[in-house]
Amino acid sequence: MEEKIKLEPQENPVPLWIKVMWGLFIIWGIIYLASYWLPDLAHWMHTTNPDASQWHEYIKK
Repeated sequence: MEEKIKLEPQENPVPLWIKVMWGLFIIWGIIYLASYWLPDLAHWMHTTNPDASQWHEYIKK
């Protein structure tokens, strides 16, 4: 006879402080990546805009 594996609640749940630390780490990571990448992304978007790049070339002449 096959025994069905029962999914029971964990006997040793993850402590709350570990969940809090992971939450803070994830929030910090999102803020860090946003602050680090968004200025570069905005600059890249402006430089790939054909109208803006032509305007910059016109100003340089």
